[in-house]
Amino acid sequence: MSNIRVFTHPHPINDSAIDATILVPVVEAVYSDHYDYEQVPASAIDRNLYRLQTSPLLVRDLNLDDIVMADDNGIFVELVKDSGKFGFRIGMEIHHEDHDELQKYDKVVEKLKELDCDIEFYSRQLVGVVAKNRWKARKVQKKLLRLVDEGLIIGVETNRA
Repeated sequence: MSNIRVFTHPHPINDSAIDATILVPVVEAVYSDHYDYEQVPASAIDRNLYRLQTSPLLVRDLNLDDIVMADDNGIFVELVKDSGKFGFRIGMEIHHEDHDELQKYDKVVEKLKELDCDIEFYSRQLVGVVAKNRWKARKVQKKLLRLVDEGLIIGVETNRA
């Protein structure tokens, strides 16, 4: 298992609740060329049952607070209970040495905080936003698309297949 390529979350949303991790196979071609698994921070509920404590970045159709089953090696088996939450990934083109772009990043972060959602900062170029339910997700998506129109972010995608 030494040659296994694993993506690990730098700043999980609920980091204080993490006591386990689940390895979820990465199947999308765009990501599987770089990673075999996404290591998703979780909290143990029962034997082989876990609550996800982050919004997966590379894996679709799993979200913050979903209940999943893993095998004895911690490898994802199935989704047991969908939390009903809905995740988005926001892409930004930010260069650390450019003061104007850093100000733009700060402006985007302030606008994201206004959405009343869970936010996971992967990097200055990529941020995850998790809406509490589908109704809230529609409102969040409209606001995110406005940020694209305003040129503050370069793109938005959902974590649903």
